Amino acid sequence: MGEAMVVPTQELRVPLDEIKTKEGHNPRRHFNEGALQRLAANIERRGVVQPILLRPCPDGGYWLVAGERRVRAARMAGLTDVPAVVRELSDAQALEAAIAENDNREDISAAEEAKAAQRALDLAEGNEEEAAQALDWSRSKLRSRLLLLHASESVLDALMTGEIKLGHAELLASLPSDMQGKVLGKVLAGGVTVEVLKAQMGTFTQELSSAIFDTRGCAGCPNNSTTQASLFEQHVGEGRCSNRSCWGEKTEARLLALKAEQASEFNVVWLDREKAADGYTRLVVDGVGGVGAAQANACKGCANFGALICTAPGGEGKIASGVCFDTECNREKAAAHAASSAPVEDATTSVNSGAKGAKSSVGKGAKAGKAGKAGKSSALGTKKGTKAAVAAVPKKAIAADCGLIRQVGSETLCGDSRLRLAATCFGMASIVRIPDMSAHGLPGTRLGLRHFAALPLEKLEALQDELFGLLLSLKGDKDHGMGDDHCKRERVIDAAALIDALDVPLAGRFKLDKAYLETLTKSGIEALLLEAGFVDSCAGEDAAAREKAFKKLVSGSRGDLITAVMDSQHNFDAFVPSSVQRCVQDALKGEAKLMGRARDAAGKKTEKES
Repeated sequence: MGEAMVVPTQELRVPLDEIKTKEGHNPRRHFNEGALQRLAANIERRGVVQPILLRPCPDGGYWLVAGERRVRAARMAGLTDVPAVVRELSDAQALEAAIAENDNREDISAAEEAKAAQRALDLAEGNEEEAAQALDWSRSKLRSRLLLLHASESVLDALMTGEIKLGHAELLASLPSDMQGKVLGKVLAGGVTVEVLKAQMGTFTQELSSAIFDTRGCAGCPNNSTTQASLFEQHVGEGRCSNRSCWGEKTEARLLALKAEQASEFNVVWLDREKAADGYTRLVVDGVGGVGAAQANACKGCANFGALICTAPGGEGKIASGVCFDTECNREKAAAHAASSAPVEDATTSVNSGAKGAKSSVGKGAKAGKAGKAGKSSALGTKKGTKAAVAAVPKKAIAADCGLIRQVGSETLCGDSRLRLAATCFGMASIVRIPDMSAHGLPGTRLGLRHFAALPLEKLEALQDELFGLLLSLKGDKDHGMGDDHCKRERVIDAAALIDALDVPLAGRFKLDKAYLETLTKSGIEALLLEAGFVDSCAGEDAAAREKAFKKLVSGSRGDLITAVMDSQHNFDAFVPSSVQRCVQDALKGEAKLMGRARDAAGKKTEKES
């Protein structure tokens, strides 16, 4: 764009009805009606003194390059033609000429320059330096006009018509587009000055330094006042965000991420907006509301003990630890601690009752311990028990306990050959459905490992044989419900992988019967017959005659064709359709994809853990 070149030039008078205006070409978008009327009156007296600039249009007529005000005024004056210079110009050269024309005459508005900058950058294929040279602008002017394009169309229109100043537009361009129209309306209705608008927007924006999220991605954002400060004369200072919606979204995302991060530190984490004020309290050891040291330590293992994250403006992200989210339980523990700490009035009574209480406590405490109901235990120091109570166990602790159960169960299973066989049957039965479970002494309800472990060895061996037969069969796969794409069904993939790994021959395994032929279209049957060499089995003394007989056969109905094939003497014993081999290959591709996904998932898990 902007390369100097010699272009053919021709001056002539051109009829106005042959002149076309290309949408978006002229940088000028607003034409002052009074000025046009005065120009039309002048043209009516003196004619068009300076020729307009045109370029030929491929389908006839001319595109207007420069001089749209003169063309409009000439039409208003009643002229039928105007003097013109016709040149062969590229889009880029035409834009340069149009901008130069407007620069040499009445200045176009900044809004119109913004549109011109966009067009020039487009023609320069994104090269800012080349676009700036073509416009004869500095790089900073080009960038400031491009930044002005973040203003909405209503703001740009108001700037073009002179309803607002450039300072207004620069400030409004920093707002989200859906807000600009509302603020513009208030500016126009109230006659708000640039200075007042700037002050008002200063109170609306957010200080980026106070953000709880990573603000590195905010660099260069049109809603970051630092961007405007470097290019616009009017701005609200540096380091401020004027997009409250985006600010809110990023703050919310950070709060949720913070909540997830703290999950490894505390048993439970809540945002303060998720809990009513009376739904939580600080865990206190001594004093008013204190639960005592022993109980406080026990409470730290409770699933209702954790942290609260502030979401209120100005305090977002602040974490309060040591919070109990079961206020009723907390009150009970605090009351129990207060009762146990009360001064003794009569020593004799205290000793007797204490001895009686101790006896009662031991008995009931042992019973409670035997039952294993820790969640029902009473508070420290009461007559009902002497152990600090935990209302609920955190899920991570439960997972660890379950891990021990799994370990013991696994060691038991691996140490007994009959149980290993039971587990094998249990695993296969979870993939395929057993047609008659009662025949194996199994209930008709959901089967667990317990049911298989109870079967005697001979029943397990018979069951295993039946499950092996069903594992890769069509029926077993169908029952498993793997979807419509047969080549991607898990059991088909398993079977294909087995055939490929052991190089199992398929020849002699395919059986062509009526049921198979009925899965094919007529053209599909014809293709299969050609592949199987069926033409050679057709009647005829030579190849040409047999070919003719085959064509006649396949020209009939599909039903007749199937009947003829089944009645023929053609030997299909060693034939395997190529479609079968393609299915094997497609299934193997499916296996590769599944293995690839598994590797990716394992890699991501390892990366996350590291």
